[in-house]
Amino acid sequence: MINAPVRQGQTLPSRAQSSLDLLAHRIRMLPDVVWQLITSSIKLSPIENIGNRRIVVTGGGASEGPARYLAALLRNSIGLRAGFVPASAFIAPVAQSPADLLIVFSQGISPNARLALRQASQFGGVVLCTGIYPEGRSPEARLVSELRQSGAAIHVLPPEDESGLLVRVLGPATAMLAGVLFAQAAAKSLGKVWPKDPIAALPDHLATARTRVAETTAGLDPDWTLKPWAFVTARDDSDAYEGLRWKWMTALYSPAPPVWDVLQIAHGPLQHFCDEPTTLVALERNSSDDARLFDRLEKVLVPGRHRLVRLRSELEGPTALLDHDAQCNWLLLRTLERREVDLSSWPGRGLHGPLYELGRDFT
Repeated sequence: MINAPVRQGQTLPSRAQSSLDLLAHRIRMLPDVVWQLITSSIKLSPIENIGNRRIVVTGGGASEGPARYLAALLRNSIGLRAGFVPASAFIAPVAQSPADLLIVFSQGISPNARLALRQASQFGGVVLCTGIYPEGRSPEARLVSELRQSGAAIHVLPPEDESGLLVRVLGPATAMLAGVLFAQAAAKSLGKVWPKDPIAALPDHLATARTRVAETTAGLDPDWTLKPWAFVTARDDSDAYEGLRWKWMTALYSPAPPVWDVLQIAHGPLQHFCDEPTTLVALERNSSDDARLFDRLEKVLVPGRHRLVRLRSELEGPTALLDHDAQCNWLLLRTLERREVDLSSWPGRGLHGPLYELGRDFT
């Protein structure tokens, strides 16, 4: 069961604990949900003539991270003309050519996602990654069914529902994996080299994330979770980690933490946090190059004031991001427990309508 209601009459600490229990349950489900996608009948086939087409990728909320990641993979790893376009751009026509390809990520077919989908007929092809089955009876399911009948490629990803908390952990992860599989298929169709990525071993690797995080943070004092955070990367497009920043913001109800390239820290960020207690989370790949860079980073930090949490992934290809994401889930859970955040009742609930509901009239 993914959703568990919070009982009425609970005090804030007990309500907070119930919401954290639900989040922990979903985090533990991640390896199984990823395995469900890997072993499903979904075939993320590349689009015909994809090498000569402009590719528009979009997604809102928690789906923005996977959308940005796919655009970055198609652009940087394969050399395609792919870019992320925010939902607000679809207030006006976006397609520049009848050959343009539209890729939309939306776990529940949000109203804002429909702004893009209502322009489907203006594109030469449409791909939709969603948690909504077209065989369902909801208005969202009918919309997905209509899109499929009009020729759109529909990929239904688990889980179908992840409501109850503002923060999402399962849908964004399977959407990121779907993006990796799509980019991998595109690279193969174009005869492009693709990094070795043991997809089938990913669930087992994700299952060890909690243990690896516990070992990494064993020597830190309990208050490290209360300090300002920043993520540090090496060699990666910052767009790849937008989903991680978004998750942190929606869970902690605080500004999204920055993502800094490790060498860029010397050009402004260090001066920004030098005098303040700060936790840096290094997203490190299984590479001697990464190790050397982050070893150097440790040398510029002030012991006792700055903390460097090095999250290493044994994976080297695009799925390393999913491993980093899984490890950060456990880091986030520890931070939420320390701060006693109630995830079931978030600030601004009910005030988002004028923005969130834009697009709902497309059915």
